[in-house]
Amino acid sequence: MFIGNINKIPSIVNLPGQNNVANNGFAFKFTKGSDSWFEASNVAVGNYTDVAISCWITIDAEFFNDPAPNTSETQHIIDKYAFVTEGSETVQKGYRLILEKGFNQGGSIYRRLVFQAGVGNNDTTPSTGKVVIPVTDSTSPGDDLSPNTIYLVMASISNQNMVLQLKGDNVSRDALAIAPDPMALSNSFLVVGNANPSSTASEFGGKVDEVAIWEDKPVSAAIIDQIFNWPVYKDLNATGSSGSLFGAPALWYQMGEGASLVNGEYVLPNIGFYNTTVSSFTGTGTGSNRITPGLPNELYS
Repeated sequence: MFIGNINKIPSIVNLPGQNNVANNGFAFKFTKGSDSWFEASNVAVGNYTDVAISCWITIDAEFFNDPAPNTSETQHIIDKYAFVTEGSETVQKGYRLILEKGFNQGGSIYRRLVFQAGVGNNDTTPSTGKVVIPVTDSTSPGDDLSPNTIYLVMASISNQNMVLQLKGDNVSRDALAIAPDPMALSNSFLVVGNANPSSTASEFGGKVDEVAIWEDKPVSAAIIDQIFNWPVYKDLNATGSSGSLFGAPALWYQMGEGASLVNGEYVLPNIGFYNTTVSSFTGTGTGSNRITPGLPNELYS
C-alpha cells in the first residue's frame, strides 16, 4: 500500500518484498490480458515522420511459451499506429514497437521483437517497413533473449532507414531495414503497454520504464551504449555539456516518478521538452499496484 498523500507517489513506497523502492526509481508492470495502458492526451504527441524511441523492458515468461497450434499474437509495447481507409484502400501509418509470436509457413515457431513503420501507400507497393530482432538467434545461440531480464531497446526511422537495437547485460543485438517509402503520420494516440486504437487484445506482458521519444534522431550503436550506461547518462534531458550524443528527447515518461493518481488512474508527466500541458499520459486500468522498482537502477544495483 502507499503511505502518505494518496494523490501522489510518496518518497517511501511499500510494495510486497521491496525496500527503499523510491531510491531505485519506478517502472510499470503490464500483465497480458488485464486491459491496461497509458495514452497521450493529444494526437499530436509523438507525431513525427522521423522518430527515435527508447525504453527499458522485461518480457514475461509467458511469451517464451509455445503458441497454440495455428495461432499468432502481438504484444504492443509502444504504439502510435493507425489503419486508415483512403478511398478503397486501408493504409497503415505511424510506428509501433511490438512482440510477435506464431508459426512460420513451414510450421516452425517464431518469436521476435519488431519495430514497424506504416508508410501510407496503397496495395500496389508494400505498406510498411519492418525491422526484426528474433528472440531466439539461430546464428548465435548464446545471444538468445530471456524472460524477466532487463533490456534497453532503441528504434528509429530516418527518411526510409530503419534501425532496431537491443542491449542487455550480456546481449547486444541490432537489425537494419529500408522502408519502401518515408513513414506517414498517424492520427492515432500514442499508447504505451497496449494496442492503438485502444483494443484490449494486445497488451504487453512485462515491465516498461523510461520511455523516451526523439524527433529526427537516427540511433546508432554508440548512442544505445551511452544510454545503457545509466549511472552516468540517466538524465536524458542533458545536452552537450554532459557529453550526450543525442540531446534532449521531446517526450520522456519515467513510468512512475512524478506520477499522480486522478480518479483512480495514474497520470504520468512528460519531462521532455515538448509542451508538457498537452503531453501527459493518462492510465486506463492502471490503478492497481503495478508500480515496481525502476529497471535501469535495478540492473546496476
